[in-house]
Amino acid sequence: MAVPRLQRERPHQFLGPVQTPEVPGHLNPIGTECRLDLARRELPISILSDLFDISISTAMHWARRAGRDWNAYIAATHRERSATAHQPRYRLRHADPVPSLVNEAEDPEMSDHDFDRGAIIDEMDDARATLHRLLASADGATLRRRSNGTRWTNEELLFHMVFGYMIVQALLVLVRIFGRLPAPVSKGFAAVLNVLTAPFHVVNYWGSRLAAMTYNHRRMGAKLDRVVASLQRHLRREDSGSLARSMSYPTRWDPFFKPTMTLAEVYHYPTQHFDFHRRQLSGPLAPTA
Repeated sequence: MAVPRLQRERPHQFLGPVQTPEVPGHLNPIGTECRLDLARRELPISILSDLFDISISTAMHWARRAGRDWNAYIAATHRERSATAHQPRYRLRHADPVPSLVNEAEDPEMSDHDFDRGAIIDEMDDARATLHRLLASADGATLRRRSNGTRWTNEELLFHMVFGYMIVQALLVLVRIFGRLPAPVSKGFAAVLNVLTAPFHVVNYWGSRLAAMTYNHRRMGAKLDRVVASLQRHLRREDSGSLARSMSYPTRWDPFFKPTMTLAEVYHYPTQHFDFHRRQLSGPLAPTA
């Protein structure tokens, strides 16, 4: 026998007095299931996760089944991450990066409603503002200074941070092509690219050094403005079907490439890349603790 849904006297009081319908004694409407249902409806996602010692993803599943709209929570989470972008958020190669978006490929119940385009657009704008601020504060000696943990100078590394957004323009095309093909096709393509990791790193290093001569500190800010504006226009036009398309990636090429990535994750990738290398700038450009 199904237990009738409870009617609360005060809609904003969690687990407060309730009007309980007449039901058989062995069916206690204030049992565990009812408490969980009220918790799912009333508690913020983060508190729900901590209270029941469950993952954020599981807490969001609970909230969805209870009829909650948690899209605002995602937006708030991304705003908080943007405000603390200078703090380390990702581990180095050979460790799993801390995810900041729910993977639609791993969570088939996710929908376009759950993907917060505004958060991705905002983090791109934050990266643009950060680059312009760094360029405005750097003198010639600082730009020529060797970066921390790379063989690039600060200026070359700044261009490499911009290049992460430029390469996404090509990745979007690849996802749309391989996302329509059988999965083994993109897996094979990624496997071939993984074999070519050594020459890729050589090209990646020298490519950024040479390109920084053209897109130097005087030009790279405007270049990023144009690329980000283009990516944002494309993102606003994407539908849920295209955002869910995925393909395999060469995980040995970049610490933020995963075996399979959706188009939604590809839009987030360049800001992950930007934040990671931001911490490798040296001297006056080095982020403060």
